[in-house]
Amino acid sequence: MKRELLILCLLCSVLNVSCTEKPDTDHAGDFISEIVKPYSYPFLGFGYNQYPLDLNSDGSDNPVWTDDRYAMMEERIRAINPGLVRIPVVRQWYNPSMETGDYDWDTPEMQACYKFFDLYKEMGVDLLCGWWHVTTYETDAEGYKDDDNVTAFVDFIEYMLEERGYDNMIYMQPSNEPYGTYTQFSDWSSFMRKAYDQCMERGLPNTLCGPDSWDDWIGRAAMSNSKELVSYNFHFYFDGTAASSENLGLYDQLKVQMDYVYDNDPASVKPVVCGEVGAINGGWLDWPSNAPEGAIYSFDYIYAVYMIDFAIQAMRAGVSSSLSWGLHGFDQNKDAGMWNNTGNWGGTKLRPLYYAWSLLCRYFPSGATVLDMSQKSGKVKIGGVNVGNGDYSFVVCSLAGYEDEVSIRLPEDSKDTWYVYTFSEVSQGDGEQLSIPYEPTNAKETITIKVPAESAVFITTMQPLESQNN
Repeated sequence: MKRELLILCLLCSVLNVSCTEKPDTDHAGDFISEIVKPYSYPFLGFGYNQYPLDLNSDGSDNPVWTDDRYAMMEERIRAINPGLVRIPVVRQWYNPSMETGDYDWDTPEMQACYKFFDLYKEMGVDLLCGWWHVTTYETDAEGYKDDDNVTAFVDFIEYMLEERGYDNMIYMQPSNEPYGTYTQFSDWSSFMRKAYDQCMERGLPNTLCGPDSWDDWIGRAAMSNSKELVSYNFHFYFDGTAASSENLGLYDQLKVQMDYVYDNDPASVKPVVCGEVGAINGGWLDWPSNAPEGAIYSFDYIYAVYMIDFAIQAMRAGVSSSLSWGLHGFDQNKDAGMWNNTGNWGGTKLRPLYYAWSLLCRYFPSGATVLDMSQKSGKVKIGGVNVGNGDYSFVVCSLAGYEDEVSIRLPEDSKDTWYVYTFSEVSQGDGEQLSIPYEPTNAKETITIKVPAESAVFITTMQPLESQNN
C-alpha cells in the first residue's frame, strides 16, 4: 500500500496535481443536504462589539462624531443590520469621581453613546450594555467587593432603562472579562446577587447577564446565579489555521460551554451568547504589529472564511448569538474590526470580514429558527434558518482546497426566488460597495450550488440589500 501511495504522489507531482485535491470517488452533486430538524433554542442573530467613540489617527478617543463620520457609520450599521450589539460604557465617562451618585450624564462621551443607542433603538436592534469595568482593569478585583459599586451599577441600569427609555438594552453586565482581571468568582457572584436584589427593589426589569469570561466560569455562573441571570455569555478566540478548527473541532469546544450551562442549570432556556469571537489569537488580533511571521490578520480574506465556518458551528452547537470583535477597530490602536476608523491598516475601506459578517447578520436574523442541516464533511459545513413567511437562508462554507458542489433540499413552504451570494477570493467585496453581487434564481425542491475552494455561498429568499432600503 505504501508503494502504491508513493507512486500516486510521484505521478501527481509530474502532472502538477496536488494530492490534496478532491478524490475522484467523491463525485460532485452526490451529496444533498436537508433539514434534519429545527432547533428550539432562542436565536438572536449575529452581531458585533462596538466602541461608541470615534478615534484619532493615533488611536486615541475622539468623542465628537462629525456629520460625515457619523453618516458613514450609520450607513454601514444599517447595511449590516445586526441582531445583537455589545456596546458597554466606560464608567468614568459620566462618573469621573467614581463616587456613587456623582453623575454627569451629558458629557461628550455620553452624547456619543446616545447617538448609537438611539440608532439601534430606532432599528429595533437589541443591546448588551453595562460597563467596561466596575472601576479599572487594574482594580476591578477589589471593586467587586464594594457595595457602593453595586448601587452605582444599578443606578446606571435605571438611568438607561427608565430615564433614557432604552428598552432594547436587554442585557447588562458590570465588567468585561472579570476572570481576566483576577476577580474572584465568589465576589462576582455576590455582586450579581446584590445587583439583582436592588433591581427588584426598584421595580426594574431584570437584564443581568454574565459571566463574560471563559473556561468553567459560565458553568459556575449557571450553578450559583441562575436566579439572577437572564442570559449567559462567554468569550471565544480560536486559531482558524489550527487543526482543531477543522472537521467539528470548534463545535466540540462550543458544546463544552453549552454543557456547562445545561449541566448546572438543566431547566434553562436562556440565551447563551458568545460575547466576543475572533478567528486568530487575541494578542495580535488587537495589535497586528505583534503578529508572528506568516500570520493571518483580521483584514485577510481567509479570516472572514474562518469566521463563517465558526458561525455555522456555533449555530449547530446552540449558541444564541455570536458577536464579532469588533466593528470599526477599537481604542488605543487595537485593530480587530470590519474597517479601521484611525486610518491605519487600510483605514475606512471595508474589509472582507464586513462582507461575510454582514451577510450573516442580514440573512440569519434575530427571531429565526435555526435548522439542523445534514453535513457534507468536516471541511464543508452547512447552516440554515427559517425566517418565517416562506423566507429561508442557507450558507455553505468550505475550508477545502478544491471546488465542490452541494445540493440543498428546499422546504415545501419556501418562496421560489432565491438570491445566491458567492463569497470568494474573486468576489470578496471591493471595499466601497455595501454588499457583494448576487445571482437571482428560481428553484423548487432542490437547489445546487458550486462552492469554490476556501469560500462560502449564501442562498436566501430574503430581499437583497438595495431592495430592503427602498
